[in-house]
Amino acid sequence: MASLIEARRLLAARYLKGEGMEIGAMHCPVAVPPGVKVIYADYKSKEDSMRKHPELDPTHMVDVDLIMNGETLDEIPDGSLGFVIANHMLEHCEDFVRVLKNFYRVLKPEGILFIALPDKRYTFDYRRPLTPYEHIVQDHRTGPLEKRYDHYVEFSTLVSETPVGELDSESVVMALPHLDIHYHVWDQAGMIRLINDLRSDFDLSYEMECYMKNGIEGIFILRKTTVEEYDRAKPSTSARN
Repeated sequence: MASLIEARRLLAARYLKGEGMEIGAMHCPVAVPPGVKVIYADYKSKEDSMRKHPELDPTHMVDVDLIMNGETLDEIPDGSLGFVIANHMLEHCEDFVRVLKNFYRVLKPEGILFIALPDKRYTFDYRRPLTPYEHIVQDHRTGPLEKRYDHYVEFSTLVSETPVGELDSESVVMALPHLDIHYHVWDQAGMIRLINDLRSDFDLSYEMECYMKNGIEGIFILRKTTVEEYDRAKPSTSARN
């Protein structure tokens, strides 16, 4: 854990400045350089997190500044943040694309998106099949309800090793709040393809400033570019041929 934290700190020191937000930091916030201000957001309070996770050291839990939906960020104005940090959050989101779009929306031009995704080969997800890129796109275009039960069954049988039980598909689909599981899983190649292809397929003008393999996770540093800069960086038709 110490080495994971140190790698995050070094990346933060290089790329983060101004004022931004970390979503779901809980007991493991990213250490930011002096002068950088972080707003901590979560869907539950510090006290709720401590009750849900009694195994964690409560002295390390951050004080939550904003209790909100970290997937929609409805309370955050467009283009208002210098950075957004979301470590080991996006695998819990049914609609990955929607969340990425909202992160992008609240960033200022040149703002930084700091994301860590777990590599399923080194976690409890190791027996699960990789989530195809097309699956992520389909979840966004048709909505996540269609696949919620399938995700639940896969997690139950290959991770928790427990029978699906008495919950039928309708019960799971309508479960509120949503099930707290990893909906999607990737290895290194899959997560890199995901971030690269979403940029072009959904017209998100960001540059991948850095990718770092960091123990069980991959860290992405994405910089929000201007549309003009993004267009200049696109290869021409002649260059591709």
